[in-house]
Amino acid sequence: MTTVFISATSLDLSSYVQAVEKALRDAGYHVITMANFRANPDTPRRASLQEVAQGDYFVGLYARR
Repeated sequence: MTTVFISATSLDLSSYVQAVEKALRDAGYHVITMANFRANPDTPRRASLQEVAQGDYFVGLYARR
């Protein structure tokens, strides 16, 4: 299954992340967001970079933050 990692600022774009995540899941993609992360000894940055490296696609949603 093709994996897509979505990166976004969570405080201001959560509704957009949810919409993109749903659309990608409906299209058959395996979607990873930081909300899917479990307890991890790594920093959020390191954990995110590992997911990006292992995924097939990266989607970045950015706004004014």
